[in-house]
Amino acid sequence: MWRVPAVLILVLLAVFSLAYGEFEKEPYLMYPGRWSSMWILWQSTSEKADLVEIGLDDAFTVATIDSSPGEANVHVAKVSGLSPNTQYQYRVTSGEEVFEGSFWTAPVQSADEVTFFGIADSQFAHCGTARSIARALNQRIEESEEPTFFLLAGDWVMWYQPCYLPGTYENLSRRGQIELLWDSFFVAHADVIAAVPAQGCLGNHDVIDLLELREVHEQYWPYPYVGAAYWSFDYGPVHVTVLDNYTDLSPGSPQYEWALRDLERASGRPWTIVQYHDPSRMELWPEFAERGVDLVVNGHWHSHQYNVIDGIPRLVMSWASYAPYSHSGAASAGCLFYEFVVRGPEMTIIARAPNGSIRQEITLGSR
Repeated sequence: MWRVPAVLILVLLAVFSLAYGEFEKEPYLMYPGRWSSMWILWQSTSEKADLVEIGLDDAFTVATIDSSPGEANVHVAKVSGLSPNTQYQYRVTSGEEVFEGSFWTAPVQSADEVTFFGIADSQFAHCGTARSIARALNQRIEESEEPTFFLLAGDWVMWYQPCYLPGTYENLSRRGQIELLWDSFFVAHADVIAAVPAQGCLGNHDVIDLLELREVHEQYWPYPYVGAAYWSFDYGPVHVTVLDNYTDLSPGSPQYEWALRDLERASGRPWTIVQYHDPSRMELWPEFAERGVDLVVNGHWHSHQYNVIDGIPRLVMSWASYAPYSHSGAASAGCLFYEFVVRGPEMTIIARAPNGSIRQEITLGSR
């Protein structure tokens, strides 16, 4: 009897996987800033084109897209020409694997109501508390049954956490370790990010320790950046300006000048929100007041804080994973996620625990 060497079998299996594909990271969503668009992303082992189908039902008759992989076999299917405030079904086929999901398109800019969500500091995604937050967030989103998104105010992952699979983590290459961190994030938040776009900013743990951290973040989250990792988007009555704390933000810098122009353009919007990671970064605060910013949203401090500075409300979101310390000196409020309910000129911010209970409600008016 002729025997096939075990090494040859493994090689053939690897080639078969590359040729026919499977999901390395299951599909997830990104909102590029216009109600008529949604981006669907995933990572495949396939080096060939995958298929994306869009429909109002499971007939998937609205659009068909052949998606070719980019760097690290990450696909970005840019779906456009969609109707506002509409639920669509999508199906992604990679080789023999099929993934189905759904999403809502954004309301038009003239809308005066929207509900969205927020978390910060998800870097300990392997911990049970992070998964509890993700489940609770997903449940609230499903209950809302309306177009929505969620903010993620930085520190998506954290470099070097030996509690990740001890005995395995240390044996990986540096890039392999970073990928393992992201595997934990994608597993913990899979249900949420497959149905709702995550609109995030960079945190210190996403960039400062290694150059590869920023590279991998941009690999998985290639937002339509204006420069570095700053950009903005509109969602119904809300304009969100996303800043990059880890690129020059001094007066006269490209990011600073862009932020002034962006906030000026947004001055006529009902609600203007600025999101960045570190609350101690106050370079633009005088400009926020002059340009009618309604709310600044941060993370980083691992504690829940709400205050008003020079007339501008600031929300520091507590951590959405396990972090037993606070950078601010304030007592930790534990893991929380946030719900932002906009109804005309009034916004209610609801801080919720993993079990869904309300820790605090804050009501503010637009400026």
